[in-house]
Amino acid sequence: MKTSRLGIIIFMAVSTFFFFSFFSKKTVKNDVFIRIENNTDYDFKEVLLGQRIIKKNSYSSTSYETSFDHVGSNSKTEYENTTGKHIGYSRMRLSKEPTGYLNVPVPHIQQQVKSDHSFSDSFENPYSKQQMDGFSLEKGYYTFMITERNGLGHVEILKDK
Repeated sequence: MKTSRLGIIIFMAVSTFFFFSFFSKKTVKNDVFIRIENNTDYDFKEVLLGQRIIKKNSYSSTSYETSFDHVGSNSKTEYENTTGKHIGYSRMRLSKEPTGYLNVPVPHIQQQVKSDHSFSDSFENPYSKQQMDGFSLEKGYYTFMITERNGLGHVEILKDK
């Protein structure tokens, strides 16, 4: 009797997982591949590009973030494909080892994205359906080179391929 209840519970749990996996919001990749080049004296626990959009008055959210773990001083990461058009790389959070952050002002990153390799673009908020305007990078491979200037993070975006 207990075995059959356990089997039913496991079956329901697995079925629920597959149901929600199938119907959950799928994030579409940009084919904008970014790697991080850390030219600072800091080791970063995490470099987080992009942002999470949170549904108002809800616990629901959709992530348009790309995380790079353990980016050492004077090192480069592998390329990662981003999501969410310009939302996927319009913000950057640099978490230093062992604690603290190196702040990269949002207007600075957005100014860096505006280049010969970008175009005006719009992104629809998945919850409010509101259009979010910005500049997206052309499909391709880019290096986000991080340095420190006057106590703030500075990013230079280089087109690689």
